[in-house]
Amino acid sequence: MTREIDEHIRQHYMLEKNLAQRILKSAREDRTRVAIEAYDELFSSIPWHPLLNFPQEKEQRRLAEQRIFFEHLVGPDSDILDIGAGTGYWIRYLAGKTTGRCVGVDVSEIILTRRPDDPPNLELYIADATELRFPADSFDVVFSSQLIEHLHPDDIERHFASVWRVLREKGVYAFDTPSRLDGPHDVSKYFDEVATGFHLKEWTYRELVSHLVKVGFRKIHTMVLPWRMVERLSLFRTLGTVPAGVLIPAERVIENIRHKRLRCMLCKLFRIIPIYLIAQK
Repeated sequence: MTREIDEHIRQHYMLEKNLAQRILKSAREDRTRVAIEAYDELFSSIPWHPLLNFPQEKEQRRLAEQRIFFEHLVGPDSDILDIGAGTGYWIRYLAGKTTGRCVGVDVSEIILTRRPDDPPNLELYIADATELRFPADSFDVVFSSQLIEHLHPDDIERHFASVWRVLREKGVYAFDTPSRLDGPHDVSKYFDEVATGFHLKEWTYRELVSHLVKVGFRKIHTMVLPWRMVERLSLFRTLGTVPAGVLIPAERVIENIRHKRLRCMLCKLFRIIPIYLIAQK
């Protein structure tokens, strides 16, 4: 790694850490505004940020993983909401798979922008993930990818409750997020033992399932097979889908292991990382 790249990472880390503290210390009524301002300041100040320079091959890999694990949830006329849509690559893809309404929301208008060739069933909005301003029972499927860890820890149940409200009966919320057990996963991974950047909290299955159940979700499942295996034969999706609770005993044991390399190896062995969850209303 060159000295210039080292300095870029340090600048990114120092700014993101300071902005993260600003969000964490903000009052509930100010948090949406503070978060939007923080993200816009970060992206404006750090033009080399990975999200602003997302390699096409990496975007294609993420799209492939999401297709394998989540595309089967989308029907030919499903109404879909993608929260934390980022550049909108996933919701744009889904807009070509359904005649239903496809809505993407994010907190940063620098990242989420319209394109001239956007399909007519695609809608993009700047919005708060914890107060979704859509009518109740609006969507059949809600997605998020790499979002949960960016929310204020005090707002996680508000987020889940808001998603539950906008979902139709038997609708599902499908999301992925990095596990705390092999973190941190934000820019602070180069400097700290736990996330201190815009990953305001990295989670475990145990914590997330508890919050999902509390707001009313049921039939909470996860996928325990590698996505490349599922890609080869769709039958593996059925065989590999299990109640998320079956991972919690192993997760509890691994969480208490201090040796990070061993902990990460066991997480991979027991398919605890990354976290994939599908929760039905």
